[in-house]
Amino acid sequence: MYKHHFNKVDRTLTEVEDKGFIKIITTGWRGNIIGAHIIGPHAGEIIGELALAIKKGLTVKDISSTVHVYPTLSLGIRQTTNLFFQRKFEFSWVINRVLKFIVKLLN
Repeated sequence: MYKHHFNKVDRTLTEVEDKGFIKIITTGWRGNIIGAHIIGPHAGEIIGELALAIKKGLTVKDISSTVHVYPTLSLGIRQTTNLFFQRKFEFSWVINRVLKFIVKLLN
C-alpha cells in the first residue's frame, strides 16, 4: 500500500485545496495494482486512470512510466506509484548487502 498526500502535489497547492490523499494497493514485488482510493477535491476526475489500471491488470511500472502533465492532479498518481520503487530500493536486502560490502571495502 502506497499513500501520497495531496499537499505534496504542486497542483493542489496552486488551487489551495491540499487536503486529501491518493492510496494505491499493490501485490508483492511485481506491483500489480489491485485497489485504489483517492480522497479529496477533484478525486472523481483522476480516479479513472487507476480504475483502468485495475481492470487491465497494469503494474505501478506501467503507470510510473506514463507521461503525466505538470502541474496536474494526475501527477499525484505517478508520484504515488514512484513510492513503490522508493520502498523497493530502501528494503532490498540485495542492495543493502552490496552497499555494506562496498563500505567494508572502502574502510
